[in-house]
Amino acid sequence: MTRGKLAQVAPLLRRPRYEVFPAASTEEAVLEWVPSDLPVTVTASPAKGLGPTLDLTEKLAARGYRVIPHLSARLVRDNAHLAEIVARPGTPTRPPGSSTAHWPCSTGSPRWAARSPAWA
Repeated sequence: MTRGKLAQVAPLLRRPRYEVFPAASTEEAVLEWVPSDLPVTVTASPAKGLGPTLDLTEKLAARGYRVIPHLSARLVRDNAHLAEIVARPGTPTRPPGSSTAHWPCSTGSPRWAARSPAWA
């Protein structure tokens, strides 16, 4: 890697995001090893569904982390399931297509949810 390319990459390495998989020991590992001022993304598992992703998102957000859940559209069954997801604490509050790369977690339901169903 050339010095110029390294200079371009260096700022990205100063503020990493950690991506974690929702497993039994993940919450403890994040609490032990990841500083709470760094964003954490929680991936979704097609085998496990969105439940574990949202559960871990809620737990980490309650511990002060900025958490971004991966909400895989193919794992959302229907409009009722979507409504359940956005009503949960820790669900992103910015609408799809927002220019903000990281959605902050909230404890309330986003206003856009009622206006933007996935199957409209």
